[in-house]
Amino acid sequence: MSKPPLPMEKEVEQTAIRITALTVRYRKSSLPVLDALYWTAGVGVHVLLGPRGAGKSTLLRVLAGQLPPVHGRVVVADHDVAREAQGMRADVGYLTPQLQLPERMTVRQWLGCPTRSGPVGAEQVAAVVDLLALRHCLDNRLGDLTIGPCRRAALGRALVRKPRVLLLDEPTAGLDPLERARMQAILRCVARSTCVVIATNLLGDAAALGGHGVVLFGGRILAAFPMGDLAGCARGQVWEVRSAVGSGAYRVEGTRDPGVLRLVGTLPPGVDAQAVEPTVEDGYLLLLLCAREETQLPV
Repeated sequence: MSKPPLPMEKEVEQTAIRITALTVRYRKSSLPVLDALYWTAGVGVHVLLGPRGAGKSTLLRVLAGQLPPVHGRVVVADHDVAREAQGMRADVGYLTPQLQLPERMTVRQWLGCPTRSGPVGAEQVAAVVDLLALRHCLDNRLGDLTIGPCRRAALGRALVRKPRVLLLDEPTAGLDPLERARMQAILRCVARSTCVVIATNLLGDAAALGGHGVVLFGGRILAAFPMGDLAGCARGQVWEVRSAVGSGAYRVEGTRDPGVLRLVGTLPPGVDAQAVEPTVEDGYLLLLLCAREETQLPV
């Protein structure tokens, strides 16, 4: 299989995150979970993609100061995470998929609680409430909220601190399509002035959020690019083949037309196929397939 082009991100002017030769191991004898990573990120959306086990959540934990690097240096919001893990937390918001909120506290109380950096002003809370559409449930207890408002309230608590860097692990997990679209719109708005780093397995989220994509594979950065360029990685290597069995007892799935099979990669000899425009999914799949062939790792 021929390799797709791998456009790499250029150096950002205002760096909020700088990673140099980062290596992380969970056990001394194990293979590194993250292996010699170099990466910089500034204001905007940065989406971490990759198969499960690629190191996305581990990278977020390092950036949040919860997991020390074995080797290398990580600077987040001008703080060295190995030396200033406690001091950096006022400048960094971090949310995991597992929400652990005080169930008996109301949304109003939760957002207005003092933070590590001091008391939270009423205007600051009001701005977050309007951004996250939480005004209708301000006096509801957190334990009584459905998952959509609950996840927005958790995000609100991070945003009232005005973090310079916001780290989100699967922020739309469990949300219905309407809540997912709402969360995507909120994050695009936040990213206008904040470095937002999101780990997700949902390509739909990645495409909707835009910004920059970073594909991790086997603990390394496979590629980094503007999200709008991901489909282009597969240009000239996506094909549709008309199946002779599509109208019979067997159906070949793969496209909206049940009689058409979609192929990604180098076209096998002798196959009569038509080149088609690639999608985001095609580009992502081709990156992983090429990486798997080189490293002999399963996708």
